[in-house]
Amino acid sequence: MDSARLKEKLETIPDPRRPWGNLRHKPEDILVIGPAALLCNRKDFEDMEAFGQEREAELRTFLELPEGIPDESTFFRVFRRVNPKELSCCLGAWAAEARELRRTSTERSSISSADKSAWEFYLSIRGHRSLDVLFRKDAAQVSRGHRPENLNILMKTALPLLQAAPNPRPMGKKQMTGPKKRFTAAMNPDYMFTVFFRT
Repeated sequence: MDSARLKEKLETIPDPRRPWGNLRHKPEDILVIGPAALLCNRKDFEDMEAFGQEREAELRTFLELPEGIPDESTFFRVFRRVNPKELSCCLGAWAAEARELRRTSTERSSISSADKSAWEFYLSIRGHRSLDVLFRKDAAQVSRGHRPENLNILMKTALPLLQAAPNPRPMGKKQMTGPKKRFTAAMNPDYMFTVFFRT
């Protein structure tokens, strides 16, 4: 599952900003940085800006970023206005596709049937309690517009990717926990890209 596939999906989401506004940043760039930041242990829009600045060189390998990294207020405006159903359908289906591709035969038998579609799998994990454990409801304090719902969607996008990602280092048969993978992704840009894109 590569970055081009994700961008292709995100480009189908209408830009929620006013057309006469100062549209300096591409909406798909904003919508990629958001879940990548949460995947790397970040919590809010200010953190998204900081994450983008810290990882700008790596992000530029697959994002255009014509005006650099969006600031906090840009993330705020976009995630306040973007349609949650469209965002959920796009990111959820993409994450589930990646999850399906990464599953081992053991996981396939224990998690879902072989013929279950990517979208059905996404719906099956939407209410998973491990989301609360892993992300500690980081965005619960945000309460205006579509922001709370959209931040929750971003977290639910990151969850199956973390679950399916390989361990960052050999650990025998022991599987590293989601929180430890999230911490490693925050510290190691290469592992972040492994979790986010590579099967």
